Amino acid sequence: GPIHDATTIAWLIRPELFPSREAFIGVQVTGLTMGYTYADFYNKMDRPANATVVTDVDEAGFIELLIERIARHGGEALDRRLTGGSHA
Repeated sequence: GPIHDATTIAWLIRPELFPSREAFIGVQVTGLTMGYTYADFYNKMDRPANATVVTDVDEAGFIELLIERIARHGGEALDRRLTGGSHA
Protein backbone atom coordinates (compact mmCIF):
# COMPACT_ATOMS: atom_id res chain seq x y z
CA GLY A 1 0.00 0.00 0.00
CA PRO A 2 0.95 3.65 -0.23
CA ILE A 3 3.54 4.92 2.23
CA HIS A 4 3.12 8.66 1.61
CA ASP A 5 5.08 10.10 4.54
CA ALA A 6 8.05 7.78 4.01
CA THR A 7 8.00 8.57 0.30
CA THR A 8 8.28 12.29 1.02
CA ILE A 9 11.27 11.76 3.31
CA ALA A 10 12.86 9.40 0.77
CA TRP A 11 12.56 12.15 -1.87
CA LEU A 12 14.43 14.51 0.46
CA ILE A 13 17.19 11.93 1.03
CA ARG A 14 17.43 10.42 -2.48
CA PRO A 15 15.65 12.61 -5.05
CA GLU A 16 17.19 10.60 -7.89
CA LEU A 17 14.71 7.82 -7.07
CA PHE A 18 11.86 10.12 -8.13
CA PRO A 19 11.80 11.33 -11.75
CA SER A 20 10.02 14.66 -11.90
CA ARG A 21 9.06 17.58 -14.11
CA GLU A 22 8.68 21.27 -13.49
CA ALA A 23 5.22 22.68 -14.18
CA PHE A 24 2.86 25.49 -13.39
CA ILE A 25 0.23 24.16 -10.97
CA GLY A 26 -3.04 25.98 -10.46
CA VAL A 27 -6.49 25.52 -8.98
CA GLN A 28 -9.68 26.29 -10.88
CA VAL A 29 -11.62 28.84 -8.80
CA THR A 30 -14.84 29.21 -10.78
CA GLY A 31 -17.32 27.21 -12.81
CA LEU A 32 -18.23 23.53 -12.84
CA THR A 33 -14.62 22.49 -12.26
CA MET A 34 -14.11 24.79 -9.26
CA GLY A 35 -11.57 23.26 -6.88
CA TYR A 36 -9.85 21.11 -9.50
CA THR A 37 -6.05 21.20 -9.54
CA TYR A 38 -4.33 21.29 -12.91
CA ALA A 39 -0.73 21.03 -14.15
CA ASP A 40 0.52 22.85 -17.24
CA PHE A 41 3.40 20.59 -18.31
CA TYR A 42 3.59 22.05 -21.82
CA ASN A 43 3.62 25.78 -20.89
CA LYS A 44 0.40 26.45 -22.80
CA MET A 45 -0.49 29.13 -20.25
CA ASP A 46 2.89 30.86 -20.62
CA ARG A 47 3.35 30.95 -16.83
CA PRO A 48 6.57 30.05 -15.03
CA ALA A 49 6.74 26.70 -13.27
CA ASN A 50 5.83 26.94 -9.58
CA ALA A 51 6.16 23.27 -8.61
CA THR A 52 8.14 20.11 -9.08
CA VAL A 53 5.79 17.24 -9.94
CA VAL A 54 7.04 13.73 -9.23
CA THR A 55 5.97 11.54 -12.14
CA ASP A 56 7.35 8.14 -11.14
CA VAL A 57 9.29 6.29 -8.45
CA ASP A 58 12.10 3.75 -8.56
CA GLU A 59 10.09 1.36 -6.41
CA ALA A 60 12.94 -1.11 -5.82
CA GLY A 61 15.28 1.72 -4.84
CA PHE A 62 12.67 3.22 -2.51
CA ILE A 63 12.03 -0.12 -0.77
CA GLU A 64 15.78 -0.70 -0.43
CA LEU A 65 16.23 2.75 1.16
CA LEU A 66 13.26 2.19 3.47
CA ILE A 67 14.55 -1.18 4.65
CA GLU A 68 18.08 0.21 5.13
CA ARG A 69 16.82 3.14 7.22
CA ILE A 70 14.49 1.01 9.34
CA ALA A 71 17.29 -1.52 9.94
CA ARG A 72 19.65 1.28 10.94
CA HIS A 73 17.12 2.74 13.38
CA GLY A 74 16.30 -0.70 14.75
CA GLY A 75 19.98 -1.40 15.35
CA GLU A 76 20.40 1.91 17.21
CA ALA A 77 17.35 1.17 19.36
CA LEU A 78 18.71 -2.30 20.15
CA ASP A 79 22.11 -0.83 21.09
CA ARG A 80 20.42 1.63 23.47
CA ARG A 81 18.51 -1.18 25.17
CA LEU A 82 21.62 -3.33 25.54
CA THR A 83 23.75 -0.48 26.92
CA GLY A 84 21.02 1.10 29.05
CA GLY A 85 21.06 4.33 27.00
CA SER A 86 18.22 6.83 26.88
CA HIS A 87 15.36 6.73 24.40
CA ALA A 88 16.00 10.29 23.19
